[in-house]
Amino acid sequence: MALLFAADRLDHWTDEIRPALESGKWVISDRYVWSSLSYQSQTQPFEWVKTLNRYAPSPDLTILVDVNPALTQERMGKEGRKKEIYDELEMQKQVRLLYLELLKKEEADKAVLVDGNGSIDEVAALIWKHVSSLL
Repeated sequence: MALLFAADRLDHWTDEIRPALESGKWVISDRYVWSSLSYQSQTQPFEWVKTLNRYAPSPDLTILVDVNPALTQERMGKEGRKKEIYDELEMQKQVRLLYLELLKKEEADKAVLVDGNGSIDEVAALIWKHVSSLL
């Protein structure tokens, strides 16, 4: 699965992201390398997953929306969403910890933490505050 995500990421970069950037457009992605590092390294060695993703260009800004895993579970239940393989509470707790570790050490100068425990409007306002500074 780690190989598939890495390959898909590069395909997406080549076919969609790079051409959009070259034409002057802004690109926002809801998942990128940190996602693979946090999720796939649950079952595979972290350094191997990192190596797989070494050709993915670094984003200008990474926004880590930090949400209490129990709240995430509650929100998914309200949406009536079917649980997927990574949605178990214990897995989400481990994934969250890895994301927070990445924030501390991996390109932290280009990353910000946003509290995702608030309402959609509150979280959107916090995100916009960081994104608008790049415009």
